Parts: sequence; C-alpha cells; structure tokens
Amino acid sequence: MSIGVDQAQSNGPVNVLIAGSAPGTPGTPGVGIADVRVDDQGQLLITKTDAELITLSLDAVVQLAAMQAAANIGTNINDLEANVVAAASSAVTSQGAAAESDKSAVVAEQHAADAKTAADQAVPLLTSATNAVAGVTADAAAVKVMLTAALNGDAPLVYCGYWDAAKNSPQLDSGVGNEGDLYLVAVAGTTSVDGAAAWNVGDGIWFTNGHWQYFARASWVAVAQSLYALRSVLVGSHELSADAALPFQIRDAAGNVALQVAQDGALHVLGLGLCDGSALDADTSQPSALRLVGSDGSYVDLDAPDYEQRIAQHAPALWLDAAVGVVTDDSGVVQSWSSRVASPWQVTVKTGTPVRFATAAGYAVRFDGTSALSHTLTTTPGTIIAVYRNTVSTASAQPVIMGSDSATAGTPAWSLRGYIPMGVPGAYARAQGFQVGTSASVSGFAGRMNAALGHWQILGATYDGDNIAAAVGLTHATPVARALTATPLVCGGSGGLIGASYAASGILTDFFVGDLAELLVWDRVLTGREYDDVVRALQSKHSLQPVFGRYLYSAFQTTQAGNEAGGIEGLVMLSSDDGVSWQHVPTEMLFDAAHTMRDASITYHGGRFVLACTASSFAAGYQDRFSVWQSTDGRHWDFVTDVQCALNGVSAHQTWAPEWYHDPADGQLRLVVHCIIGTGGSQVYEMHPLDDLLISWSVPQLITLAGYPQVIDSFPLCIKGQWVLFFKDEAARQIQIATATSPTGPYTVQTSGNWAGWGSGVEGPSALYLGDDADGNTMLRVYLDAQGNGISYSDAVGKWPDVLTGAWSPPKLLSVASRPQHGTCIRNPFPHYGA
Repeated sequence: MSIGVDQAQSNGPVNVLIAGSAPGTPGTPGVGIADVRVDDQGQLLITKTDAELITLSLDAVVQLAAMQAAANIGTNINDLEANVVAAASSAVTSQGAAAESDKSAVVAEQHAADAKTAADQAVPLLTSATNAVAGVTADAAAVKVMLTAALNGDAPLVYCGYWDAAKNSPQLDSGVGNEGDLYLVAVAGTTSVDGAAAWNVGDGIWFTNGHWQYFARASWVAVAQSLYALRSVLVGSHELSADAALPFQIRDAAGNVALQVAQDGALHVLGLGLCDGSALDADTSQPSALRLVGSDGSYVDLDAPDYEQRIAQHAPALWLDAAVGVVTDDSGVVQSWSSRVASPWQVTVKTGTPVRFATAAGYAVRFDGTSALSHTLTTTPGTIIAVYRNTVSTASAQPVIMGSDSATAGTPAWSLRGYIPMGVPGAYARAQGFQVGTSASVSGFAGRMNAALGHWQILGATYDGDNIAAAVGLTHATPVARALTATPLVCGGSGGLIGASYAASGILTDFFVGDLAELLVWDRVLTGREYDDVVRALQSKHSLQPVFGRYLYSAFQTTQAGNEAGGIEGLVMLSSDDGVSWQHVPTEMLFDAAHTMRDASITYHGGRFVLACTASSFAAGYQDRFSVWQSTDGRHWDFVTDVQCALNGVSAHQTWAPEWYHDPADGQLRLVVHCIIGTGGSQVYEMHPLDDLLISWSVPQLITLAGYPQVIDSFPLCIKGQWVLFFKDEAARQIQIATATSPTGPYTVQTSGNWAGWGSGVEGPSALYLGDDADGNTMLRVYLDAQGNGISYSDAVGKWPDVLTGAWSPPKLLSVASRPQHGTCIRNPFPHYGA
C-alpha cells in the first residue's frame, strides 16, 4: 500500500491518494476504511473495517504528501516510515506496523515540526524539494483551513446543486460567485475556472475569498459509513447536536427544540402527530402526564393525576362540589351541602327547594329563582371560582351566585354575579363577574367578562383589596382598580347567601336562575399559575375544554333569551369545528353607559379581528352611527370608533346591521350598512375605511335594489367572480338573493316570496361558500336568525350559478346552548389558537 498525491490536480488543493492491493479472494470484501475523522487535538483518525485504529498528525500528513509530490520521495508506506524512523535520531515513536505484506500504517504522533524534520533528513535535496512543492503546500494548507473552519462551524458553505464541467452549466466564471457557494461535478470536463481545468465526477467547486477553489471528491461524504462532527450537523434549517453535557437534540432555525433524547435514552418531543390529525402532547404548565389532542382542539388527559388532588393541593378554604357532600331528600331537594375540605365556613339551606341532579360530567344543584343557601363567610374572598351556567334571567337582572351583605342596607360587600348590567360604571352590556361594594357608589366596582345564557362556564376572580381580576375559563379580563377615594365595604348586615342577595328591606332579591356544579373560595389571592391550574383541572373534570375552532360566529344576545325587545344586549362569540355544534368563547368587551351592541359582524383584516355592530338599541340614541371594535385574539375587544352615516348633509335617523366583506379585486375592506336617511325607507349602502386605523370613512354609496323599498340585513359575498347579495325584504320579512358583477351593483334580484322554504320572520343571513364537491358541484351554507328563537342553517349543493336559486335544505336549528341573534360566521384564520 502506498500514499501519494494526484499529480493531475497540481493546480488545485492537494488530493491525497492511498493505493494498494487488498489481500483475499477476488470478489470477496477486503479490509477497507470504515471512517475518517479529525479529533479536537488536530489528529487524523482512520478506522479500518477490521477495527484497527490508525492515528496520524494532520500537519505531518499534509507536509509529507506535499514533499512526495515534488520529489517523489518513496512509494511505499513501510519504506517511508522506515526512512523517517531511521533519520529521526530522536526515535520517532511508531504506534502501528504492517503485520502482512499489504497491511501498513503510518502513525506520527510528533507535531508537524518533528515530522518535517524527519522528512528533511530523509530527502537529500531539501531546498529544491521545498521550492518545488511551495505551491502545493499552500493549496494543501488551504484545504486544511477549509476543513478546520467547517469543523468549527465558521466556513460559509451553501450547497447549490450539480455542475456540468464539460458544458459549464450552470455557467461559472472566474472570480465571480457568492461566498460559500458549492457545486458538485455531475459531468466530468475541462472547463477552466480560476486556474482549475480538470474536473472529475464527484469533485466540488467552492467559491471562497473571491475565487473558485477545486475541492477533490467533495461528494464522497455522501457515502461515508459514519459522519463525525465535534459540535453539530446542519440539515437544511435544522441543527442536529449532541455532546457529553447535552443530549441529542434537533433544533429548528429559531432555536426551538423539536426532539430531544436524554443521556438515559428518554425521548422528549414537543408533540407527536398521529395519522388521524390528533397529537400526543405534554403540557408543562399543568401536571398531566400526557395529553391526547384531537384535530378539533378537544383533548383528553391520559394517566392524569386525580383532579380533586390537583385542586386540593392549592388548599381552598371552602369547596362545594355537587358530586359529594350534598344531602337530599327522596325528591332530590337539597337539605345541606358540606365542604369537601375542612372549612371554618358552613353552608345551609336558606329558602326554597334547590335540587341536585345528574349532569353529563357529574352533578349540579339547580336554583329556580326562589331558592337560596346561606353561608358564614365574614370576609371578602381573595379568590373565588364557580362552575355554573345561567339558564334564564326572568327573576333578576343581576343574579347572584354567591355574595355577602354589608352594613349599608341593600349594598352587598361583595358578590359573584351571573350578570352585571350597564348601570355600573365601566360595565358591560351583558356581563358576568365579581363586584365589590364601596363607600363611593351603591354599585361599587367590578371585574367582568361577557356572559352567555345556557353555557357551562368557569367564572372566577381574584381580589387583593385594590384590584379585581375576573376570568372566564383561562381568558382573563383586564384588572379593574378601585378608586382611591372609595373605601371597600366589609361583610355584615344580614349575612351571606348563595343564589340571592339581600335588599335594603332585608328581603331576598337578585335570585340566581341556573345550575351550580362547584364553588371554591380562598381567603388569599391565588397566583396566576395556581389559578390556571385549578381551572384546567375543572375543565378536564367537567369536559369544558375550550374550542377556538375552524369557524367563528359573532352574534348578540339579550338578557332574556327569546325577548328581542327587552333586556340588555351584548356580544356572544361562538366557535365550532363543523359549523353545527357550537361552544361559547369567553370575551371581554367594555361598553360605556350609552352603548350596547346588536348585529355583530366579524372579519379578519390587517393582522387583527375587526367587528362592526349596531351601536345602540332602537330607542337608546346613537341611531345615526355604527360602532367598530378590534381584537388581536378574538377574545379581548377594544373600541375603535363610532362611524356616523350621513348623505348630502343629512344624517341617518336609523342605522343598523353593518356587514363586512373583502373585495377580491383589490383586497379592500368594505361593509354594507342599512340606513334610513331622509323620508325614504331603509336602504343598503356601501362604506369603507380610508385608513388602516379604521377611523376615517367614505361617504355612504347607495346600492339599488329595484322594487324593494325596505331592505335590511344584507350579506354580500363574491363566488366564482360573481357578487351575491342575500338580503331581507323587510316588508314581507323574507330572505331574497340578488346578483351583480360588482359589489356596489347594479344588482338583479333573482328570487321572490318564500322561494327557499325558509318562511317569514327570519333575518340576519350569513352565507358561506364551502367549496366544490368531487363532482364539481358548488356547496353553500346560509345561517338564519329566527329573531330570538335561535340560529338555523340551510345548505345547497348544485351546479353554479343555478345552485343559488335551486333547492335548499330545510332549516335546522344549531346546537347552541344559548339563543344568539343576528351574527356573522367566518372561517377562523387561526383555528385552535389559544385553545
């Protein structure tokens, strides 16, 4: 076996050749090189397939190879080793020797200076040899620099693909390139680039320091049995790394760990996707061992700790759980309700017949509007959490879930309420939350979140004496601070109640109508982590995992379900993955005393959700404008502006039902709004914002619908290049369809009467184009408001455009616990975000 230099590559970096014959029978595998690597001491380590390890000084190899190229010093490794050893009076140590005629090894453990001294003694014509190899030595050093830089992670190396060296394709010119570009030779050739003109298949051409470098057999690493890196290996945008201190891990371009294997072999992944779209995941913020997350965002905790134990570790002072500790008579009427934990406070029946009943997740106690329990708390809680649902609110506009009286007659010291109306400064139109009485106001101050009838919710709050932070589920409201001049009231008066409060006369009022599954009280403020841990345990226990799914539906709801003319109006946000079964999304929307909201329309534009709505009830003022809101997460909403509608100096004296749409021609955000301007009837107008802040708006432009003098609740959308307008003929109280070639018309009405079988008394259409089926049929869905009797949907499938006026399915009522009214359904741009 011999070592030498490829003479054909004298114009490029040195290519060290190891040649020789292999022992054994032809056709059978012989001894070869298993892998080659450079250690952190600068030693070249060669492992043979028979497990023998050869250690060489990289400096010595480069120097010896260079001198041999110039002076042809020796051809046999054994001879060269013998010459070096004989010439080195310092007895250069040999760590390997050939045992057979064709097996040899060169091991030089001395530094490069020692190896060169030994080589000098073996070469009679040292000066001429040195001069002859000067250029080769420089190129060899360049290769070593590249190799060392690559190992250290400093060398720019950008793989650009294959190069045809015969046709110079892609064309590479001397001195022209991007630093680090590397091509592999796919076709051998003699194209001259920066002095190199002999290219073999597998060679590389690398641009560095202003010129192209020949890089012999650059692609050989692709067939190496093992690839060693001192720190890490980059594969595309991902980094694979491992060392003695850190486990094996894969990181993405942002540095996030996607997979990790610990030194003990334990596997750690961020999430393991399954073929059905679900995933196995671990949530480090809660103590569940493993979580199976479905494609719809719902989850099941696998091998999770006992929910009660998770809650108990946070030491509630009072814990009422309808599943345990409730004593009832034969008909289920509650006689007493004991705390799950030792508590200084007692709970007894005050009045009425609260009834315990089974739910899908366990048990609850039903309050019918005439029932209440009493409790003995003597201080305002630091934290309170309830698992409950409102049903109807005919008994009270401000139902109390739990509270305590004060010495100020008729003013509770504190209360957790299912609704808190607008009369409270800074209140919501429809809200639930925690209220503290003060000396400055009969209403005190409160932290609130928007409420929705019929939905099981986890309502809670923390109070530190100065600030109230309310939350529904894991959605937290902005904390509300107590005025500096307001002194909180203390507990006293007639005592504490669950399900009602005391009026000034001492009689019971503000009865709660709904169901209560659990109620937890602490005499301290839980930390954010503690609070969320308790809520997660309750969510899992009662199957109340939040969904922020593929569809969002923004609507409004009055205080009294089904009573359109009465009550207080406010936002109800719903979410669904199939567009049929919907869940409540907790929201925070702060109103002043003059505003409420109806006819909520939602869309996504400019990196945030935007909502437009009727600004006020019919008789509450603000009839000449609509309101605009915005939100970054679809939960917490900030007021933007009121948009006044006026034409030729004449203001609208009724404005309602704005509806967003995007014009696909220019991406412009627009809306239609319905106004009575002057002496005519309600008509539909187009308006659009003139700035990204949604503050300045265009003048209303009339959209004409000939023959329809009373038009409300229009919904425009563009399908396959054609504009479609669903609208309500207010005179006949029926939904019709018109079409046009532009969003502002002119529109041609395509239907009349009860053409779709939806009947009269429906309004607020919201339509979706669901795509085409396998047969090319257009699929449509429209949601309809039955004016307080719920939201229904109807589908149509058929050839375009005949499907518009063809057969639609009979309306089906949505599966929604509450009865929302007039809203807009959109595809969620961030399904399951924050779920």
